Amino acid sequence: MEKELSADVAIFKDVSNFKDLSKEVSIDYELDIDPKSIWITAAPSSHIKESYVYLQECGKFYSYANHYTKRGSGLQSYLIQCTLSGEGTLEYNNRKYRLTPGHFFWIDCRHPQYYYTNKEVGIWHTIWVHFYGANSSEYYKQFISLNNGSCIALQPSDNTIANYIQKLINIYSNHKNHIIDDIYISGLLTMIMAECINSLSFDHNINVKVPDFIKDAQDYLTKNYTKKITLDDLSFRYNINKYYFQKLFKRYTKYTPNQFLTYIRLNRAKELLRTTTQSISEISFEVGINNVNHFINLFKRQEGITPNAFRKMWYNNQ
Repeated sequence: MEKELSADVAIFKDVSNFKDLSKEVSIDYELDIDPKSIWITAAPSSHIKESYVYLQECGKFYSYANHYTKRGSGLQSYLIQCTLSGEGTLEYNNRKYRLTPGHFFWIDCRHPQYYYTNKEVGIWHTIWVHFYGANSSEYYKQFISLNNGSCIALQPSDNTIANYIQKLINIYSNHKNHIIDDIYISGLLTMIMAECINSLSFDHNINVKVPDFIKDAQDYLTKNYTKKITLDDLSFRYNINKYYFQKLFKRYTKYTPNQFLTYIRLNRAKELLRTTTQSISEISFEVGINNVNHFINLFKRQEGITPNAFRKMWYNNQ
């Protein structure tokens, strides 16, 4: 359903407009927006809600100085919002974020949030989507974890995230309420989440390439994963303070050296579990993890199942 935003009704105080998202969440907002703004609400079937990530609302707002949304806790929804022009502000989890063109934020609306147009700028053009369900929480956790706890990031230069949200708007503008549309929309939402995470692989704040010693360290860890390699070893190898090295390594790779090494080892372990009859302990030692219990715990943490269950799963399906 596409809401009509007439010129003479630019401010809404009726909380029931948000009934599709929640009936119990406190909200205060003022829609100081241009009539050409778009606000679409979705009504996916119960089957879609049970099985897929699903759309709740999406839109494109041309906001003016008095526009804001202040919502309490408890709303079961995720919100991704991109700034296209102008400037806004987000207050979330005791932090304040400046939202300039190119920035997007991704928040869990179960926590209080407050976002609004920067009055000094006076305009804020955004494109946004509310969604929930399926494995969206896991994507969100990964985004926050890889983004060092921040909910704000920069889009890639091709505006991929905003373009996918625009596709959602286009589909719902001519929505025929067919289950195929809802499944396709779920796929688009998954791509939006994936692109948000992928955007973190770009360092938009500096205009230099990844340092050669970071590339060399990745190559060294990949080729020598069977050896015992400590942060002190890497510090000595690259003649740099170990804590500073770890900070730079995570800045450019989104992993600490130990996390990167564990990732390489467990990927190799999965290959051995699928293609050999070696015991779990043999595989653990072969990939450089000398404590079998520690290996099992690491594997289960990454894959969600034990190494033995992983092996049986693949053998039973071959």
